Amino acid sequence: MANLTVRKLENNDAGIVSGLKIPQDRVELVRQRAFDLFERRGRQDGKEIDDWIQAERELFWVPPAELAETDKEVEINVAMPGFDPKEVQVSALPGEILVQGNQEMHSRKKEKGLLYSEFEEKALYRRFEISQPIDIDRITANIENGMLTIKAPKKAPQSGGEKKSTAAA
Repeated sequence: MANLTVRKLENNDAGIVSGLKIPQDRVELVRQRAFDLFERRGRQDGKEIDDWIQAERELFWVPPAELAETDKEVEINVAMPGFDPKEVQVSALPGEILVQGNQEMHSRKKEKGLLYSEFEEKALYRRFEISQPIDIDRITANIENGMLTIKAPKKAPQSGGEKKSTAAA
């Protein structure tokens, strides 16, 4: 089992904007691919959103995930076969958890003078909204056998006011 460091962010943290957005270079790749699809269709208007969605599907991998919630904690499981812990980043806010990963695999085979080369890149971004604030200081994440498991204890409810005295005056 490999433990991951969870990046903890507060709602007013300046790092939220950069930490929770898809990197601009990835957005540019989607834009370029969507335009290629548009051109292949003969530049016909009316299906630009379909082109964009298709480009996202081709360039981003959305792994299967499961979110379970009890009164005390939220547990998220994300299937990430082949990912090394150093390729995964988990960020947490009181109301959401973001999982980002980037994996590059290179395979080269040479048989009888023929070189076969295959490159694959998996980029993933998953965002999970949590219904109740979580304690970001106690969140844990680990990867074992291709499964990322995140456990996020819920924050204890804060009392609404001061304790009333039962002593008579």
